[in-house]
Amino acid sequence: MVATRKEDPVYTQETYNAYLLVALSNERGGNRDEVKNDIRAVPEVLTVATVEAIEGGVQKQLADYFLSTIKLRVRLPAAADRDILTQEIVSLINKMRGVVVRRHTSEKAEEIREEEEIQKAYKRGHSRKKRRLIGKGGNTDTGGGPGITRPSMKRAKSAPPGFGGLEELIIKIRPTSSKLITSFEMQPVLNREIWDQDRMRAEIRKRLQEIAEEFIEKLDLPNAEIKDIILTGSLANYNWSEYSDLDVHIVIDFREVADDEDLVKKYFDAVRANWNRTHDITVKGYEVELYVQDDDEKHTSTGIYSILNDQWVLQPSRQELNIDKVNIFKKARHIMRDIDKVTGHLERQEYDAALGLAQKTKDKIKRMRQGALARGGIYSTENLAFKVLRRGGYMGKLLDAAGTAYDAQKSLAEQE
Repeated sequence: MVATRKEDPVYTQETYNAYLLVALSNERGGNRDEVKNDIRAVPEVLTVATVEAIEGGVQKQLADYFLSTIKLRVRLPAAADRDILTQEIVSLINKMRGVVVRRHTSEKAEEIREEEEIQKAYKRGHSRKKRRLIGKGGNTDTGGGPGITRPSMKRAKSAPPGFGGLEELIIKIRPTSSKLITSFEMQPVLNREIWDQDRMRAEIRKRLQEIAEEFIEKLDLPNAEIKDIILTGSLANYNWSEYSDLDVHIVIDFREVADDEDLVKKYFDAVRANWNRTHDITVKGYEVELYVQDDDEKHTSTGIYSILNDQWVLQPSRQELNIDKVNIFKKARHIMRDIDKVTGHLERQEYDAALGLAQKTKDKIKRMRQGALARGGIYSTENLAFKVLRRGGYMGKLLDAAGTAYDAQKSLAEQE
């Protein structure tokens, strides 16, 4: 049992090491010392150190940003989960202006005797929290208009917590940890930032329409006539949360573009994926995600709003749900482990194995979600497990690992 300070003024304290690969935009000047000072203000962070290249880290100036590996010594409170705490720290760092955590990992450290120097570092972090961190970074709504911001660097969606059992689903650590659980609950009303009663706010509707039309115009496809622009997903329903984004679907008749509809779909999927990856446009704090949909495509949703016609295609109704949270996270955790194995292969430079398992895992997720939507709809256990993976950042982690493995695999082939 860990002693309290009253029992022992120099008591045993569990800590761990977290390693972060951060990208500092040029607007920040690549000032590592300033960033390290900011990170020291994050609660539970005791010390921050740079991992130089000779020690296996990355310290590299690129065209638009500086890559730097840093090591954090982190205090682990009793009953806290290391992965969840690391993710919370990463989320706070990502809110700092011009800073993006590209990758992170952690390892258990030896328990330490909490001596005066480390205790001071811990207290110093708490005292600077409000002064240096809160209200400093991230996207903000400046008021007036739909609150659109365009950050210089897209925020990384790094690895989430690995949920271990029912006690972890109850969440004993922090309020922010429980948000992923409660995000599936129904809200009493539609999101008031987006909706005025049951009509989309005029400034929101206008801006989403502009974004969708500009996307199609830049493709320079004269026959790609927009049939409709619709909003779907949780922000067109009562199950919205801080994890929601604005799912804007651009409806087009693929046959008007080319006879090979499968080829047209692959083309649109590629260009919209690239657009979503390279743009970070937010409206009222929610990211805009574009999708090009064939007008014959069946879309599973209980809320669909026509932005062009300013009316509901399918108006949602609020219903109480009995969600099996334990099974949701059990299914999600199983896939999280597979994704962790992919990153493990990647770290060991086993690129073939990483790429193979990544593709197998993506196929598994696709089958799981498609089957779940067909059987039980958007609130099925498997579909909500997919949302846990996406909202927690594991889908991004999987795609990033697959891309890195592919690039490394081809780079090695060129050297042979």
